Amino acid sequence: MIAPWQTEAALRHLSFIFEMPISLPLVFSNAGLLRQILNNLMERILRGLPDRSQIVLKVHTAGPYVKLQLHIRLGQAQPLPLQAIRSWLMIQPDTGTLSLSLPTTKSLLRSIGGHLTARCYADAQEMITIFLPLTTRES
Repeated sequence: MIAPWQTEAALRHLSFIFEMPISLPLVFSNAGLLRQILNNLMERILRGLPDRSQIVLKVHTAGPYVKLQLHIRLGQAQPLPLQAIRSWLMIQPDTGTLSLSLPTTKSLLRSIGGHLTARCYADAQEMITIFLPLTTRES
């Protein structure tokens, strides 16, 4: 799942760093929905960043959750503006890219027992953190 993101980042002149422990417990969720949510989130992030931006994705355990933390540092230009279409869909007018809105993505994550937070900082940085519940079943 990570390789397409790395390829997309390279095509857009972005730095993409991925850090994950060697072994990670299974995530208890709907795998198809989880894949769709993460792909949508990464696509939205990758398409909206200016050249020379950096993305660091760290994955590790945090109590009963798997924690995915995206630390984004913008390049020199500002990201392309997003416009809402209704309350659940976003479009980037310059590229025609459609994606789910942040509230919709948060709602989908809640439906599988997860949680998402997004914070912006004054120095052109953003932190997106996703918590996904660990499986309690025997694997």
